[in-house]
Amino acid sequence: MVLLEMRYGIWNSSTPAAFVKIGAAKKSNYTSDEYMLLVLTSRIAEGATGVAHTARLEIFVDGRVFNLEVIVKLAFHSKQTGRLRHKHTIYMHLAANGVEEGIPHIYGLFEDVETKAMALIMSYEGKCLLQKPVTKLSEGANIHRADLRHRDIRLQNLVAIDNDHVAIIDFDRAKLEPTEKAKKAIEMDHLLNVLKGDDDDPWMSASTPSKKSSHHTP
Repeated sequence: MVLLEMRYGIWNSSTPAAFVKIGAAKKSNYTSDEYMLLVLTSRIAEGATGVAHTARLEIFVDGRVFNLEVIVKLAFHSKQTGRLRHKHTIYMHLAANGVEEGIPHIYGLFEDVETKAMALIMSYEGKCLLQKPVTKLSEGANIHRADLRHRDIRLQNLVAIDNDHVAIIDFDRAKLEPTEKAKKAIEMDHLLNVLKGDDDDPWMSASTPSKKSSHHTP
């Protein structure tokens, strides 16, 4: 279980909202080792899959508290939650096929026990390339080996892991296409062009809606 609080701007939760992990059995009582505290610290941006926030995840293990910097995507209505479920499925598919580096780590998809809103919790990977240019893709980020095409490669969806490596984020438009080798090759060429500073690709932009956010919103 996750207890979610808001702690930024005018928001200061008096009572946390309870979110249960999708697929997990609901219980009436939880021990300290069975729940996490999620504190939203700022709002980043709003998109088709919901509202992205920076957050602090507090995990309790054997009486000790571990703090992690994470990104949380909150979805409220049925269209958003459907897209968020799809994004979570894509991340799970990538992990199952050995693609774990160069993409965010997923801590889980959770559902509010009262409102049915959903929260996808993932690792914070860094600033997008609009803010911190990097030219090298992480070796583990070859999503095509998992028979998947991202379908929305642009600077806003690439973040700097460190000074030398890039991670790919925001998979809500991703699609499993095991037979589309030509399209995967075009997408890889486009990715390399973006890393070189050439983000003008008519083939890609024709099938990709424009977005203006320059923040990490995986």
